[in-house]
Amino acid sequence: MTRRKEVPQSLIGQLVENLGLTSILAIGVSTYDKLHDLPGVSFDLDSIEDIFKNNKDTSLYKDNKLIMLENPNSAEFRRVITDYSFDRSARGDILIFYFSGHGAVLSDGSFAFCLSDTVLGYEGNGVLPISVVRFNDVAVTLASVDVHPVFIIDACFGGLTAPRGYANIESTMQAEINSIAPESYVLLAAASPMSSAIDTPSGGGFTQALNKVVIEGLTDEEGRQFPFLSIDQLVKPLQDELVKAGLPLPKSHIGRYFPLFAFSRNPKFKPDTESFTPYMKRIVEHLWNAGKPKQIQIAELGKDLGYTEYANHRKLSLKPWQLLEDGDAPKTRKLSARGIRFAKGELSIPKVIIRDPITWEWVPAPGSNRVDISSV
Repeated sequence: MTRRKEVPQSLIGQLVENLGLTSILAIGVSTYDKLHDLPGVSFDLDSIEDIFKNNKDTSLYKDNKLIMLENPNSAEFRRVITDYSFDRSARGDILIFYFSGHGAVLSDGSFAFCLSDTVLGYEGNGVLPISVVRFNDVAVTLASVDVHPVFIIDACFGGLTAPRGYANIESTMQAEINSIAPESYVLLAAASPMSSAIDTPSGGGFTQALNKVVIEGLTDEEGRQFPFLSIDQLVKPLQDELVKAGLPLPKSHIGRYFPLFAFSRNPKFKPDTESFTPYMKRIVEHLWNAGKPKQIQIAELGKDLGYTEYANHRKLSLKPWQLLEDGDAPKTRKLSARGIRFAKGELSIPKVIIRDPITWEWVPAPGSNRVDISSV
């Protein structure tokens, strides 16, 4: 039986339309020249790659949409941002920007990314501003080319990079980007100097929780109706997972004007499904009429065969079956050319078909057997 479709096709259409406009830039720094290393960052990058590339149940974007950069210095970091800005496909592109590594708070209270060549200040107090990349500079660059950013930041702060007195760095980041791109950005930041991001040999707690939430998908009855996971659907289960693990909660903001976009596939999504059943075979045989194909009034299907056949005959016109079509007279049905071949035993069809969540077309279900009329 076909499950009632809960998600409007118009909503799916908007998500699909933005697939081609979305790219992912994932940057992780685990090895530093002057700061202490963060071994778990390598696992964080693996977790991000698992979401966007390696897991067929979650991966949604083509490989050329994913840029992974490990242990870049500040010049390499700036170069990849510059190259993306020039190479964007169109104004209104969406960039999922992920960073894992040390974060710094500068003397003016602003946030900066610490790359592998970050240099400490005099007597190891703070960092030299010229050796880091300011969050504000990245935000301004993306805004100048009309890119909608999704900032996901798993930053680890320490006494050297976040001097005492800066407890609200996420609020500062939010204020900075909101002044540049009002309500058209997403910010998901893992921690502040008051609640340091947890870096372990197996990765940061925030990123590992994000990976787990995406891999598990939306398991409730309503959630399983969605073929994709959007960022707003991830925030609540992500917070729940962090609470369960006893880890700091993230700072999150989703702009009111941010376009709809799909973060990943929803592994728990169950597509609309149809199986070729004996009652469908009865419809075909009835219209085949022992080798003398006939057209029949739709109303007569219920009288001749029963309510099930009457209510479901349209399904036999779905791709890739296409066994029935409208007749020559109004409100009539007949076998198509494919239907006649199927009735003769000359054609096999997939037993199970599903509605593809991206194209919205009916396609053979993965692994479905093919059947002919004699095997049903």
